Amino acid sequence: TWDGPSVLAKFAKAVTQRGIPWAAVFGNHDSEDEMSRESQIKYLQGLPYSLVERGPKDIHGVGNYILKVKSADPYVSIREYHMPCVDNNCSSMTHILTLYFLDSGSYYQGFWDFFGMFHPTEYDFLHQDQIDWFLQESCRC
Repeated sequence: TWDGPSVLAKFAKAVTQRGIPWAAVFGNHDSEDEMSRESQIKYLQGLPYSLVERGPKDIHGVGNYILKVKSADPYVSIREYHMPCVDNNCSSMTHILTLYFLDSGSYYQGFWDFFGMFHPTEYDFLHQDQIDWFLQESCRC
């Protein structure tokens, strides 16, 4: 599309109208319009109920981040989930799930034609610094 902001707003419309917190992660085709990933992240962060983060600037990609999902009821029985108390406070919300968002990149290789059009030949991939970051962060329990 030539109108990235309207597409992103349409994407988020269903959840924002319902007041649902949401998150997103980039994939291979998300840099094919006029908006850079940096611009898209800033735009997504400005939408209602967005939990999107830019992530560390010292690793490959934009939008590598972590979200910790906690129980909605601060008084939910922790034993029900077979989980220990969070911060030794059994009345706090229980950490139920950790979500890891990793930017898979756009295109790894390709060529430019005579008219200045880029023709991708191979998709990008998760880079070693992203894997190292994930391993480091996932060990913090």
